[in-house]
Amino acid sequence: MTNTEQEDPIVPTGIEHKIDEILDERGDLDQRYNYIDYHFVQDGMTALARAYCDSMRRASLYGPYKDQERATGAVAEAFQTAIMGYLQRRFDTIQVLGRDGYETVWQA
Repeated sequence: MTNTEQEDPIVPTGIEHKIDEILDERGDLDQRYNYIDYHFVQDGMTALARAYCDSMRRASLYGPYKDQERATGAVAEAFQTAIMGYLQRRFDTIQVLGRDGYETVWQA
């Protein structure tokens, strides 16, 4: 175990670098998304943090979820707190998707 892992309250169960390309009706590139997904799993819950490579100082957190429903309660709160600790060491801004779009929940 490295020193960094000892300091992190949780570590991702998987990290994926993805590129999504959306083509228009002629087959030309319309949109391109280059991002890194951080997957977290604990106690039957899952969460995902995403950072787009063109704005790597900001991450968006989705979850936690249990059985595809939003997880609630003390265990879910502890899981989210641990994830936030991991993200706060790596990003300057953390957002979540709220009713009116993305909301900043933490900023360095």
